[in-house]
Amino acid sequence: MASPLQRRVHDSMAGAAVLLSVAAAIGGLTWLVLTAPSAGRITEQMVHHIVIMNLAAPAIAWFVRDLGWFHVAPRQLALAGALQITVLWLVHLPGGLHAHHTTGQVHVVILILMALSAFWFWRTVFAIDGARRWQAIAALLITGKMFCLLGAIFTFAPRPLFAMANTPAALADQQLAGLVMLTACPLTYVGAAIALSVQWVGDLGLRGGVSSPLSAFEGEKAR
Repeated sequence: MASPLQRRVHDSMAGAAVLLSVAAAIGGLTWLVLTAPSAGRITEQMVHHIVIMNLAAPAIAWFVRDLGWFHVAPRQLALAGALQITVLWLVHLPGGLHAHHTTGQVHVVILILMALSAFWFWRTVFAIDGARRWQAIAALLITGKMFCLLGAIFTFAPRPLFAMANTPAALADQQLAGLVMLTACPLTYVGAAIALSVQWVGDLGLRGGVSSPLSAFEGEKAR
């Protein structure tokens, strides 16, 4: 049986590997999108939002999870998840994006709200361990679905959703922005949920409360 220190080192290495993989994937996606001929203002905004909410926020939350200066309680997860989804959708409504593009002060406020809500959500996700880890997994999957739903609306809308532009170029920009969101969603929220699921099953097996699928299979084979 692994010691608590070994488990902690293993979890830290696994988390760091996941974050580095996500960073590399989003970095490559950012470069491809911003160098694409059809990349426009909405697409650039989506890339900025993804870097803030899907890369910077989880990375910072992961590396400060053991520090006492930002303590969170696991019971805050539902509120943190609801706030992040609310901010995400309000920012990406036509009025929100229009203000985002045209007003400098609103632009700064929106970015700060997105960063803080995402950081709080990810910090709370990483604060949950043990048998309650399923709650973090469920929160990640729900948030990922809402993120992907927004991307699907952007991608498959038959016309531009924003009154400030109604041209073929605007529609292409909007659809590319949606594709970026649909790509980033599984790389972050779904990927993090899978990583936590692996850790959760491992914890259940190590603590002996519930056998992991592998241990159950080996037990049947031994009989």
